[in-house]
Amino acid sequence: GDYDGVEVWRNAVTLGHLDTAPCEGEWAAAVSDVPSKAMGVERADGCAFSVGAPADLVLFPRATRLSELFSRPRDSGRVVLRNGRVQRSALPSYRLLDDLVAVATPPAPPDSEVARGATTASA
Repeated sequence: GDYDGVEVWRNAVTLGHLDTAPCEGEWAAAVSDVPSKAMGVERADGCAFSVGAPADLVLFPRATRLSELFSRPRDSGRVVLRNGRVQRSALPSYRLLDDLVAVATPPAPPDSEVARGATTASA
């Protein structure tokens, strides 16, 4: 994946069976308050939102419930605000990222058989 925060959060909640928490959104702090504390960017007053503070947040206007966001995170109409301004960006093409991949997968040795994507030694 793209290490998208919403997708990681959805997978953690689903795979950990955390969707049975007392209320929807119980684990939201795991991708909001907890990371900000760990990075040292927690606000001094501990309040997530306050008048005059920089508006750095993500909105999901098409999702009216957390279950809707988790079922279709890429179709949530995500709006990213940075200092109160909407960010207009798109994910880069995989072609632009190819050079960032550490090591290409080596080809199979000539004395091996390849079946269904798996490499096995010849007998």
